Amino acid sequence: MASKGKTFTVLIVEDNDADAILLEHSLCGSDTTAEFRVERACSLSEGKDLLEEKEFDAVLLDLSLPDSRGPETVSGLRAHNQDVPVIVLSGLDDDSTAFAAIQAEAQDYLVKGQATGRQIEQAISHAIERQSIQNTFRDALVVSADMILVFDSEGQVMFRGQNAEEGLTVEDEALVFKLESTVSGTSSELALKDGRYVETRSVRLEWDRKPALFCALRDITGRKQAAERLAEMQTRAMQSQRLESLGNLAGGVAHEFNNLLTGILGNSDLLAQGWIEGEEVQEVAKDIRFAAQRAARLTKHLLGFARQGLFRNERYSLHDKLLQARELLTPVLNRTVKLEFDLQAKNPMVESDPDQMNQILLNLALNGQDAMPEGGLLSFHTRDDEFGRVVLEVRDRGTGIPEAIRERIFDPFFTTKPQNEGTGMGLAMVWGTASQHGWELEFDTEEGVGTCFRISFPAQVPATNEPSQGLVIVIDNESFVRDTLRRFLIQLNFEVLDFATGGEALLAGQKDETVVDVVIVDSEMADMTISDFFSEFRSLQPQATFISMTGEPGRAPDVEAEGFLFKPFDFRLLASSLHLALSKRGHSSIEYLSSRLFKVDV
Repeated sequence: MASKGKTFTVLIVEDNDADAILLEHSLCGSDTTAEFRVERACSLSEGKDLLEEKEFDAVLLDLSLPDSRGPETVSGLRAHNQDVPVIVLSGLDDDSTAFAAIQAEAQDYLVKGQATGRQIEQAISHAIERQSIQNTFRDALVVSADMILVFDSEGQVMFRGQNAEEGLTVEDEALVFKLESTVSGTSSELALKDGRYVETRSVRLEWDRKPALFCALRDITGRKQAAERLAEMQTRAMQSQRLESLGNLAGGVAHEFNNLLTGILGNSDLLAQGWIEGEEVQEVAKDIRFAAQRAARLTKHLLGFARQGLFRNERYSLHDKLLQARELLTPVLNRTVKLEFDLQAKNPMVESDPDQMNQILLNLALNGQDAMPEGGLLSFHTRDDEFGRVVLEVRDRGTGIPEAIRERIFDPFFTTKPQNEGTGMGLAMVWGTASQHGWELEFDTEEGVGTCFRISFPAQVPATNEPSQGLVIVIDNESFVRDTLRRFLIQLNFEVLDFATGGEALLAGQKDETVVDVVIVDSEMADMTISDFFSEFRSLQPQATFISMTGEPGRAPDVEAEGFLFKPFDFRLLASSLHLALSKRGHSSIEYLSSRLFKVDV
């Protein structure tokens, strides 16, 4: 008789002699392709003893033993040895029993008398393969560089990798579960009790056939500290660059101030001496006033460039800002540099910190001047693009940017100037501000022809003359949702502050000058419960109206809120919810919202 292929060592745990003999004959029959070495135990305890003494490839387990009955038999054996696959044999052809056995971590379920030797062989082979994959996966998790945790639905740890066991406390694990159970599927940062920072990623899955939350944590303390040091260096360099720009401004503006002061002092002397009479007195007074007003504007611009601290966001006309910049740049740039302004955008409204825009325009102008050592034309052009955005183009007719350094021109500290001449932060600041606001920054260049820097700003809704309807705070961890709501609310003439967490919103609510009319908040907050947030915010802003929103189907409305929204919702539904919630408080914007409800067409 020809020898068979693979050899499997199988433990049969069966108290019925006839069933055990029949099973062994089936495995050793002619229709199987593997060779089986079989040992038998007549009870669960005997089976456990054999598993301790010897190694087996698989266990064939009866659920009706003298010392154990039902699916608990599987659990009892698996608790003793998790590495060997278990296949259940039962005299019952019952789906509920089969399901319970699988839930107890059996790899397969076969009905006695209905499975051929070949079918039993295939079940054993597949069970061994699946168990091998599971064991390999577990071993990989144990030695993973990441800290691995697996939680059940109650927050109990079902599995922890070696690094997690060594690097996390029970309190840390509780923090991880609290965060990841609300934001599963996203990447988050978490500060541990000992001051370390970890990046967490999680996914919901089945672990040992039970619902589970799989979390991978990576220590990013070093990376975060390095990023903070780099940010600090960049901040200092930005300030140094700002001071350098201010020095350039001061040098150019000093000449302009001297001209203005000459006119003011000269005309004042003429008036003081009484040498001017009649109608000419009014003309001289107008000249003095004009010079003083121009000096005041220059001073305001200089103070704006020198200002430090928190930035402020405003909506303003880019054209107005460019015309102001022309007034400031004219005395600053070399006389050989000629300025040209071609302002064609139909809706030039942009939103940013105005002084940051001043800095951008100055840096691009100085960069253009450096590219034209012999002088030339520096043009500022605005237009509308096909997406409704306003586009600013700043073009020089200079040397162009060599191909070898084009990928580095926005890098912090990169400069082609001689040592001690420039910080290398001018274009880096332009790029940083554009990125911060979500603007698109591009450039075209050709050596010997020149360079054009192009900034595309999102379209802004033209300002209306209607009064503000109040201040709304929006809280959602998704920036896309916050941006959409902010645009909606601006259309309804509300002022808007938006935050990713409840903690940030509470800080804003603590300011004396802040009076909040409405808070629109996602029910699933990352840093606190919705009830705690309502309680704390109401103590700060008792007049505020709350609207909670959720994307979770079937969730009951939050009872503390005056309004409730299910995601997704449209403009009309938002306006309607605002109207309903504010009407409960008799808010002054109800009449305005009523009129807008009839005008909305979406």
